[in-house]
Amino acid sequence: MNNSTHIRTGEVDKVQVLTIVNAINANNVVRTFASFIVKGQKIGKCELHPMPGNCGMLVSTQLSMATNFQRKGFTSVFREHMYDIAKKDLGYSYIIATTIMTNKAELGSSKKAGWETLGEGFINTRTKNEIVILGKKL
Repeated sequence: MNNSTHIRTGEVDKVQVLTIVNAINANNVVRTFASFIVKGQKIGKCELHPMPGNCGMLVSTQLSMATNFQRKGFTSVFREHMYDIAKKDLGYSYIIATTIMTNKAELGSSKKAGWETLGEGFINTRTKNEIVILGKKL
């Protein structure tokens, strides 16, 4: 896979939004960076990485949205754009992520977006946080 850029546009409450996904191939390792843009300002981001040993699965990490844009529908549109690009443009069929059990906002928005909890989770022995593993078919 060569380096590539993928773009989706949309609207949230009459505000134009833009999702840009850059897939960068360095030494046959693809790293994908997504940015969510509103009025020329980057308000959200996410990284998507191929699962080692499984070319059909992505690992989603570092998803974040600026505080003043949370709970207004922006994260939902950002996720929809990322899923569409991951499936249609990049050819992936499944995505996984983790979060801490106390991150109720992430757990709620993930459930709303169709993510499922995988297994029982675990305690991260380094941080002592209870970790939830999430998955979604694209």
